[in-house]
Amino acid sequence: MHDVNNEIDDYTKSLNLNPKYYKAYYKRANTYMLIKKWKKALQDFDKAIAAKKNNPWYYFNRAEAFYHLQMFESAVEDYSKTIKLDKKFTQAYSYRGKIYADNLKKYRLAIADYEKILDQNPGESEAEKIREKIIKWKNKLAE
Repeated sequence: MHDVNNEIDDYTKSLNLNPKYYKAYYKRANTYMLIKKWKKALQDFDKAIAAKKNNPWYYFNRAEAFYHLQMFESAVEDYSKTIKLDKKFTQAYSYRGKIYADNLKKYRLAIADYEKILDQNPGESEAEKIREKIIKWKNKLAE
């Protein structure tokens, strides 16, 4: 197992030498995520995104930090930015759909995201589970 604290220290040293090294912010943020320091991760994701606004992974991972902080609307915004940058980013549709259904009770939006996954990946290995969730949410809408 690697030493997360040493990794954080190494990224911090790199940033002290070159504060514009946005990849170090991103990597340190991901390391903070490993130890569940969501707010510190957010700060570093913000800096990475400020330097490199067109990387879908930066938004995707920041959305995860928002999710863990129960900032669901912010997580949805970042998953949406991820999708805007990469229309085939299936995980972003999946995670956003989950938040729509489980946390925000926006079942129509959840259904749309999960149907998009099936449209983009007709051979999806989890297709049956995805269809089951869609049916479950459609039933909730009918209640």
